[in-house]
Amino acid sequence: MTGLVDWAAERARMIIALIIAALTAGVFAYTGLPKEGEPDIQVPVL
Repeated sequence: MTGLVDWAAERARMIIALIIAALTAGVFAYTGLPKEGEPDIQVPVL
């Protein structure tokens, strides 16, 4: 496990770039989702 931490610490710029790329992709994916202003919600009745 420490080998992975050492590898990531040696390549901090690449890790930060990957995190930023993943966050950017997530924001674009979220904003691309279709949304309804007033969706029809059926409330279950017991």
